[in-house]
Amino acid sequence: MPKRITIKELAALLEVSPTTVSLVLGGKAETHRIASDTRRKIEDAAARLGYRPNHLAQAMRRGKTDTLGVIFPDVSEAYMNMVLRGIEQIALEKNKGLMIATSSLNPTVEARNIQMLLDRRIDGLLIIPYAPFRGEDYRPTAIQEAAGSGLPIVAIDRHIPDITPHAVIAADESASRQAAELLISKGCRHLAYLGFDLVITTLENRRKGFYEAAMNTGVDILTTEILLKELNINSSDLTEHLKGLAAENNMPDGFLVSTAGLALRLQHLMRTNNYRAAGKVPLIARFGEDLPYFPTGMIQIRQPHEELGRRAVKKLLTLIDGVVGKNTTDIEILPMEINDEAQHH
Repeated sequence: MPKRITIKELAALLEVSPTTVSLVLGGKAETHRIASDTRRKIEDAAARLGYRPNHLAQAMRRGKTDTLGVIFPDVSEAYMNMVLRGIEQIALEKNKGLMIATSSLNPTVEARNIQMLLDRRIDGLLIIPYAPFRGEDYRPTAIQEAAGSGLPIVAIDRHIPDITPHAVIAADESASRQAAELLISKGCRHLAYLGFDLVITTLENRRKGFYEAAMNTGVDILTTEILLKELNINSSDLTEHLKGLAAENNMPDGFLVSTAGLALRLQHLMRTNNYRAAGKVPLIARFGEDLPYFPTGMIQIRQPHEELGRRAVKKLLTLIDGVVGKNTTDIEILPMEINDEAQHH
C-alpha cells in the first residue's frame, strides 16, 4: 500500500506551518483568517496527494474514538438483527462508528470479545448479556471489570442486576400477564408456560407475569411449567414433555411460549401428533411476530426490537457525554403490543 502523507509532510511541501494545514483541513480557515489562496493551495494539494486524516491519532488527542462496541449473543436469531438495525440507525445519525462482536452463546467468548473491544478504545459498550442455564457457573466478571474501569455500558433486552444499572428492556412482565389473561378470557383453564430454563431478567419477568395472571384472574386456573434445559433445536426434550402430558390426559388448553422459534416447534408437534385438550386444539400465545404471508393463528406479543436498539444508543451517548451519572440506576422499559390472531383462526 502507498504510504499515507502526513500533515507535517504536506506542510513541508507547501512551505507553510503544520498548524496552518491542520486548521484548513479541519475547516477552521475562516475562523483563523487564513488567506483564501493559502486555503485553496492546501486543499488542492491534499486532494491531489490523497491526504486522509488519522482518526486514531485525533481520537487519542481528544480522549474519544467516536466508536461504540456492540456485543450480542448470536447472528442466527432474527430479533438480534432488528436490534442491530436500530443501533445502526442512531449511530449513523450521530456519526459514530460501530465495532460488533458476538458471544456465540459462550461466556468465554463474551469475555474475550469484551476485552478485544476495550483494547480498541471504544467510548462505550452496548451489550445483550450472555444467558446462563439455571445452575450454570457463570460469573459476568468481564462486564463487571469493564464497568469498574469507568466504561459506559448499556444493556439491551435484559440486564444483570447490580452490574448493568443502565438498560433498555421491554415490558415483559406486563405483556406476559396480558397474554395469559387473554388466553383465560378465551376459555383456557389449564395454562402452560413454555420456555428455556435460563437465568435472565427477560424470562424471569415473563414467568412472573404468567403466574400473576393465573393467580389473580378470579377463576380456578391449573398451571403447568415446561422449562427446557437445551437450546438445541434437535433435542427431544419438548417432545417427551408433550408425550407425558398426553399420556396422563393432562394436556393444557393454552400455552404461553417465551420465544417465537419455540412456539413454532410446539405448534408443529401439536399438529403432527394431533394433541387435543378436551377435544379442542390448544391455543398458543407467544413472544414474537408471524412472518408476512405466513400466519400461524397464534396470539402474538410484538416486541420493540428496533426501538430497543435506538433507545440504547441514545442512553449510551448521554453516559459518554456525562449527561447522566454512571453510578445512577436507569432501567428504561418499552411497551409491547398484543396481536390477537387467534380470533381469526
